[in-house]
Amino acid sequence: MMRIMKSIALVAAVLCSLAASELSCYYPDGKNATGLTPCKPNADVSHCCREADVCQTNGMCFSPGLGAIVRRGCTDRTWNSPDCPNACIIDGFRSGDAVLTPCGSYNRFCCGDNKAARTCCDDGSSNLTAQVAGGEPMFTEIIYPSSCSAVAGMASATATVTVTPSTSCQSSANSSSNTQRTAVIGVGAALGAVLALVGGLALLWRRSMAKKTQALEHENSGLNAENQRLKQALPGPIRREMENAKINATIIASEGRSP
Repeated sequence: MMRIMKSIALVAAVLCSLAASELSCYYPDGKNATGLTPCKPNADVSHCCREADVCQTNGMCFSPGLGAIVRRGCTDRTWNSPDCPNACIIDGFRSGDAVLTPCGSYNRFCCGDNKAARTCCDDGSSNLTAQVAGGEPMFTEIIYPSSCSAVAGMASATATVTVTPSTSCQSSANSSSNTQRTAVIGVGAALGAVLALVGGLALLWRRSMAKKTQALEHENSGLNAENQRLKQALPGPIRREMENAKINATIIASEGRSP
């Protein structure tokens, strides 16, 4: 049973590895973005964030460690999909993450977190300017890539942030429950398969023993027939002597059992 469970775990690990390989994340220059996770793993194309980040519905990531909005990766290697982030994909930011500096209005940023970005915010004439999620308050919905946890420090962004962890947590809890239920079903199916295998082996063993018993009975029947044939071939006096000896042996055995 333990060996079968290990085999199931190995198959699951291989499937997870294959699924992960199909959901690789890339930077705008097409290079593999290691350490990133798709925010929507079931979607055809998704933007990617780090597991410590908070995914945003506008394709950005909020990094609690940096206290900033970051454009990271996308599962479309060509970045031609409209589901990929469209901010800060210019030269100088195509081969990695791009931190966005807020410029005073909720949907206006400049690429980078250096002096050039701050100058960009001041004059607004630089090609570092990035418009993100125009027209609506940013981050009204949060997608948690790994765990359901409270997000602090979101007020450091220029936009008003509405966090609704209860809905997301409930969704995460339901997902966890479904995962556990699936695991129980999987173990039950494996146990059923083991019992079916044992039952099948027992049936085969019984059939094999029945065939061996039938073969022995047939062999004994043949020996008895051969003995009768040989006895009939003996001369009459010898046969009578053998019968008398058999009768005497039976009588002696009977007398030996008498009290």
